[in-house]
Amino acid sequence: AHADFSLYAGAPAAAQKAQAQKNGPPPGPSDVLVLDPGKSASIPVTVERRGYDGKVELRVTGLPDGLSAAPATVAEKQNAGQVTITAQADAAGRTADIEIVGSAEIAGNKVERVVQNAVVLATLDPLHVARRETTTFALAITRHEAPLALKLPASAVLARGLETELRVEIERKAGFSGAVAVSIAKLPAGVTAAKTTIPQGKNDGVVKLTAAPNAAVGTQAIHVESQGKVGNATVESSGDVALAVVKPFELSLELPLKQLDLVIGGSQTLKLAVKRQGEFDGPVELAVRGLPAGVTVRAETVEPDQEEAEITFEVGDDAKPGAATKPIVIEATATVAKQKVKAETAPVPVTLRAAE
Repeated sequence: AHADFSLYAGAPAAAQKAQAQKNGPPPGPSDVLVLDPGKSASIPVTVERRGYDGKVELRVTGLPDGLSAAPATVAEKQNAGQVTITAQADAAGRTADIEIVGSAEIAGNKVERVVQNAVVLATLDPLHVARRETTTFALAITRHEAPLALKLPASAVLARGLETELRVEIERKAGFSGAVAVSIAKLPAGVTAAKTTIPQGKNDGVVKLTAAPNAAVGTQAIHVESQGKVGNATVESSGDVALAVVKPFELSLELPLKQLDLVIGGSQTLKLAVKRQGEFDGPVELAVRGLPAGVTVRAETVEPDQEEAEITFEVGDDAKPGAATKPIVIEATATVAKQKVKAETAPVPVTLRAAE
């Protein structure tokens, strides 16, 4: 028998079985290929070898202007390849009947075979399937325009114990004007989202996000889903937003201290920064824990319009010189959603020394 080969549309049987085990059965073969302008589509090709193990060159014939397909090769001893067809951005509205041709050199002769495609017309039962054999693919370039597109901010910030509003915009196309339901999935622990509806004819709305006082701090992608109706058909669009769940405020020293040196009989002032986050805008009370004997501080409140504060340490004449037995911690307290919330600095060792 002479060495030869045949070509068939679709992946090899082994690849189809692996695909079915992983993601379910792939769609059946089709003799119609639909492309959007500016997009690409691939057609898998299987080589059935009969005594020929060399390479097979694949090319597409019958392509109209505005479409292209780079030559492809099925390597020697391999039985799977594909051709990729690309439509230019201005190719909308074009149609064509194309064929995929494979060529090889066998015993000094050029041999060409056309890809065969068995299109399933009907499945009567597992043993009886109606097919139509064809060598052509009908190619159509259409401009698919989704009726609904969702526009979202890239990120949002939500403070523990507070609420924020996520603004959602939609773009309506193809005459779609109906109401759009918006919901959010994949929320962090301790965060809830109210469903909302963008009314007919409107193009924006807000989704209220609420964080519990103990909501998990961190950044997580939340999934925003929108859904509407065009007649009896459902139209959908979705996207992700990076939601950062943060503490309502954070406290930091202007200059990180390895140690606080206080002079007996004198005073020293430390500057602190209060960083409010999310929607928190309340006052913050400052206090100091672990003060050595003989040292006092003036109480300080960081008002809503302030971001910085000072704490003054007063050292009495009766204070004893030397290192304090424990470090001090500067603590900030505020009321958030009727609950006390605290933040503090890292511990700072204190040393007292006599005036020079």
